[in-house]
Amino acid sequence: MLAFMSFVAIVACLVASDVQAELPTAKLSHPSGSNAEVFLFGAHVKSFRAAQDPTRDVIFMSEHSYLDGVNPIMGGIPIVFPNFGSAKGLPGHGFARVTSGE
Repeated sequence: MLAFMSFVAIVACLVASDVQAELPTAKLSHPSGSNAEVFLFGAHVKSFRAAQDPTRDVIFMSEHSYLDGVNPIMGGIPIVFPNFGSAKGLPGHGFARVTSGE
């Protein structure tokens, strides 16, 4: 089995949530105790906590982000698609960062 396929198979739980009136998120958890949280807007990774230290979030999120579902999110891990930087007729870093997954 390919390595990425075994990674996909280990996701144990996916839960939709709306945390602290922010944008809606999906929570991913693994039986080992690792977990992640992903904004549905832009499929932007908001949080990752490894099982070895579940109290420590290793993803930086800017407190200056506009979580309005219109502007790109600052911090975290963005999905940059189909272009990195500017491209004629497309938003900076592509349309995926400003597209809702709902």
